Amino acid sequence: MGYKDSFVDEYPYLTYSASPVATDEVETAEIADGAITASKLASNAVTAAKIKDGEVTTGKLADNAVTTAKIKDGAVTADKLAQ
Repeated sequence: MGYKDSFVDEYPYLTYSASPVATDEVETAEIADGAITASKLASNAVTAAKIKDGEVTTGKLADNAVTTAKIKDGAVTADKLAQ
């Protein structure tokens, strides 16, 4: 790069901003439909805290996924058993 050349001339594909924002967040509108697939998620990337209440339904549970060892003490009440 000569003294008359600029960085922008050498790398025109880069985007420049006067006020860059450093963030890891991506807005939902910026994600194409189907862009996030299971193979693109890191192991353990989806945690219980990130799953909205009521989103995991009975039909989505694998057979034998809920075992006695996984049920919290006191979680199953007489009222629940009667249903």
